[in-house]
Amino acid sequence: MLVGDGHLTPRERVEAGDVLGRLGDPRPGVGTLLVRGSPSPARRERGTGGEGPASLPDILWVEIPPGPFRMGSSDDDKMAWGDEKPQHLVDIPYTYWISRYPITNAQYRPFVESGGYDESRYWTKEGWAWRTREQRSRPYFWDHPRWGLSNRPVVGVTWYEAVAYCNWLGERLWEAGGQLSVWHGNQTEILRLPEALVVRLPTEAEWEKAARGTDGRRWPWGNQWAAGRANTAEAGIGETCAVGCFPAGTSPYGVCDAAGNVWEWTGSLSWPYPYRADDGREDLEAKGPRVVRSGSWDDNQRYARCAYRDGDIPDDFGNAMGFRVVVSLALQGSDF
Repeated sequence: MLVGDGHLTPRERVEAGDVLGRLGDPRPGVGTLLVRGSPSPARRERGTGGEGPASLPDILWVEIPPGPFRMGSSDDDKMAWGDEKPQHLVDIPYTYWISRYPITNAQYRPFVESGGYDESRYWTKEGWAWRTREQRSRPYFWDHPRWGLSNRPVVGVTWYEAVAYCNWLGERLWEAGGQLSVWHGNQTEILRLPEALVVRLPTEAEWEKAARGTDGRRWPWGNQWAAGRANTAEAGIGETCAVGCFPAGTSPYGVCDAAGNVWEWTGSLSWPYPYRADDGREDLEAKGPRVVRSGSWDDNQRYARCAYRDGDIPDDFGNAMGFRVVVSLALQGSDF
């Protein structure tokens, strides 16, 4: 965490986070590592080889156990919208790992600098067509003096860019030995990945379970709104902040910033409930709006509820649009 509970006001936490961002934030799960590993085909073609170290995002992963959870909103939640209902049990029958924080600018930078925007194999067909048409080579707000600070969540990314980053990251993880640094409270565990697992955007079900646990709570910390636990409009920050600035808002599993700060892309098409992972909504090549979760610095508590879901077109981006990643099973309909 950036700071312990109760020591600084939200504004002071944000200012402290920006100082760290300028000096070099040393927290695990926020920056990058230098690693050695076998080169990808793209690196071989560029003549970079595999002899020297390369930057790898230093992601801290949180393990989410298999089992059912309550998805959506109950009828007694007066803030709920119709597309959050009915509340229903969804069983996720496998373990998955989700990044403890949204992907930061520092963690996105190796994708930009290693030529990820020029490698069509990382992109969906529609995504590559968008990349070719727009000639984008980095996120829209990449050089912003504040939003671009290394330990703030990357913003200005489309769904297409987030998917491409996931595919690039999966390749880089395997090059580096296929290991995850898994967060367990005051210690971390190094886990070697089975070959069946891939890096991808979370499904909206995976995102929601990681954010709220199994009991259907409204916000990551419980059923009552509490000031000072999220970077939402109520906090008055007016922009993104370094990840981990609101430790009291951590989810039951230890996921940070799941309420506010930035909207987070999921892999799921914005289809009605009940949620089913096998009905086509997780097809990465299908057309249509994709679900975003979390609310942002510019939204109030209603939109930061764990069950709130919105749909955005895949080429949408803004200064409140980011994402986090999971390591999990490949899903039906994905070509990656």
